[in-house]
Amino acid sequence: PPQQVADTQVAPPDILVPGQNITELQASNIIPASTGAYRTISWYGGFIETTAVGTADMSKMKNRVQAEIVAVKTARHLAYSQLAEILKGVQVTSNTTYEELLLKVDNLNVHSNGFIRGAQVIDKKISWIDDAPKATVTVRAPLIGQDSLKNIIQANTPGDLIETPQQVLASNAVSTDQAKQYSNVIIDATGMGFSPALFTQLISASNQSIVDNDSALNLEYMYYSKLESAKASNYAGRSPVVVKANANSTQGTLVLDDTDAQIANAILNRQRLNDNKPMLVVF
Repeated sequence: PPQQVADTQVAPPDILVPGQNITELQASNIIPASTGAYRTISWYGGFIETTAVGTADMSKMKNRVQAEIVAVKTARHLAYSQLAEILKGVQVTSNTTYEELLLKVDNLNVHSNGFIRGAQVIDKKISWIDDAPKATVTVRAPLIGQDSLKNIIQANTPGDLIETPQQVLASNAVSTDQAKQYSNVIIDATGMGFSPALFTQLISASNQSIVDNDSALNLEYMYYSKLESAKASNYAGRSPVVVKANANSTQGTLVLDDTDAQIANAILNRQRLNDNKPMLVVF
């Protein structure tokens, strides 16, 4: 579910964007941070979003047009500031937040500023209250995909700060043959204490990595609140296999029983050579 920043008032309606499922959006409502400001980290939607309100001092304005421009600019900069605060709490790995990573990697600060200011304005409203403008601006930045937070971290962070090297699971001929009948893997992690990270660790019950480090860094995850939604996804394909996450799964770490891990390993190895589909996770 979305990561809560604060909860002081009723959240506004969701904002639909192309390709998003309304049922999943309802499960990831915008979470209010303070009066006039809303913030959310939506792992289901794969974005960070915040809404801020700005106004203008009418005694210093020449006309209403200038006042509206100043109000919008103020709201946008407030939203950028709030976005920077949200970023600090984003989970990068199972034991590292973005704020902790910034303290270790100096050049991330520069790229973070550019990422924040590159956030897309997805909604803007202007109204007038008591002869003063009220601008409400919502900005959104992607967690994964092109020009995302994950890509910025990956491009500007030494590998040893985001990798967790360990023995890689050896391929199994039986599982490789069995995996041919499946189009993708859906991991059902509901009720397992799992929560996402930008670089989620995927391991077997015997503590072996299901993919090698390069694949682990590039593997994308799509998150769903319901198994039916994951199965209906275009990424699932015609015949996905559903495996249950192990009870040892925790924040940023998905654990599969050894048999399921072998099948997942075979499917992911095949996809790496072909279409490189994301891993689908329900939690």
